[in-house]
Amino acid sequence: IDAGVSDEFVVPMERELEERSAAVDSAAGYSLRGRWLSRGELAALPHHLREGETLACVAQASQGLTAGLIAVTDQRVLFLYFDEIKVEIPLGEIRAVDAAPKRFWSDNELVLKVGDGQERFTDIGPKERLDELATAIRDRAPAD
Repeated sequence: IDAGVSDEFVVPMERELEERSAAVDSAAGYSLRGRWLSRGELAALPHHLREGETLACVAQASQGLTAGLIAVTDQRVLFLYFDEIKVEIPLGEIRAVDAAPKRFWSDNELVLKVGDGQERFTDIGPKERLDELATAIRDRAPAD
C-alpha cells in the first residue's frame, strides 16, 4: 500500500522520531546497519535520543561480556544493550578519553575517565570507528 501512495499524501505520525531514526541510519552507515549484532540497538536508539539531541557517532562495542552499541551525542555517551541503556555518561562528567587500537594480544579499547572511575569499552567496530568515537567525545567533552 505504501508504495502505491504518492509522497505528497503521506503524513508522518511521529515526525521527531522519524527524524531521529534518519539521523541514526545516517550515522550508522551501511557498515554498521549490515551487522546483525547491532540491529536491535540501532532500532532502539532513536527512542532513547532526547528531543533536539544530535547524534555524532555510533559504533558496535562491548563492555565486559555484553556486546552492544555505543553512541556519542552532543550531550552524552550511551551504551545500549538491546533496548536498554546500560551506561549513560553526560559529556560534562568525562575527564579524559583514551583510545588504543587492537594489538596482537588484545582488542581495541576506548576508556572514558569519569569521576574517580572509568568506563571501558572494547571490540569497537567497525574498527575505524574507534578514532571517530574518541574524536567526537574529545571535541564535545571538557576533558582535562
